Amino acid sequence: FIFLLKELIMKRVISVFVFILSLSTILFGGIQYNLEDFQDNGLSSQFGLVDHGGKRYARFGLSPNLAFGPLGVGVDLNLFMPTEGDAVPSDLSSVVLRRVSYDHQDQAGFTWGRLQKVNFGYGLLMDDYDSGSFGSTVFTNEKAGVLAYGTYQNVRVDGMMTASKVNGVRASYTLEESLIMGSPVVFGVNYVKDTDGISDIYDGKSIQREAQEGYGLDIGVPIAGDFLTVYTEYAKLTDQGQGMSAGFKGNIFGQFDYRAEYRTLGERFAPGYFNGLYEATSFDFSTDSIAEKTSGYLVSGGTSFMEDLMQAGLMYANHD
Repeated sequence: FIFLLKELIMKRVISVFVFILSLSTILFGGIQYNLEDFQDNGLSSQFGLVDHGGKRYARFGLSPNLAFGPLGVGVDLNLFMPTEGDAVPSDLSSVVLRRVSYDHQDQAGFTWGRLQKVNFGYGLLMDDYDSGSFGSTVFTNEKAGVLAYGTYQNVRVDGMMTASKVNGVRASYTLEESLIMGSPVVFGVNYVKDTDGISDIYDGKSIQREAQEGYGLDIGVPIAGDFLTVYTEYAKLTDQGQGMSAGFKGNIFGQFDYRAEYRTLGERFAPGYFNGLYEATSFDFSTDSIAEKTSGYLVSGGTSFMEDLMQAGLMYANHD
């Protein structure tokens, strides 16, 4: 029992430590890890400090994930304690419905809750979008969204709607066999729109983004399944710029993810504009960093250790 207790404590300490380090990714916007990446699917626990309304509260939490056949339900059971003598505000709830999901035989389904690592395409337009990156780590309905999909023969349609009014749709068609080693070819069309932009303040910092929409086209060929996929993609931000990319990505033995691509970026185009930090950071299209046409490459890799108790990744980009 003591050994299991020590192992559980060490797992949570490592998870929280890596989570704290991951907060620094706001400076880079590259590879990101969230506390959820280190939690078990059954029952997980949290202990830490929560910033809310400019004040801090200690949080003790249990987060059971329940499955009833194709239906999944995630709940947060929270105990908040003030650190400065103030009463806990009423909007910090003790019981929170965090996630609801349903999947029908891999043919149709939906997920409601905080949407993380959402990709429509291969990252040139939407790259690991996160609907709940703004503000504190406590889940609220303002961080929620719905992600749904449906398939019919070789056609698949994915749709997304969020409380922050970032909505998107992807339609794809799979050609089962091709002249490229008999591999399937996936053709995709993407559209993403933020209806009202972002205008908010957190911890004294103003977050501002204009309303924006974009669309894209992509072609992917999974030559060796998850091991190797070759792709090319085009994306355009309405009233801004456009870009193209071509590369390959995959996973080696379920342990190592890799990606390498060459990009050509037009004036006033920001690659991966709808990304994991979209809700939490400002952006100005008049910045000098995207004022001119440029080209270059991007490579990244990531892996996990000790049964996912530790994760590490590296991303490097170089443009003219």
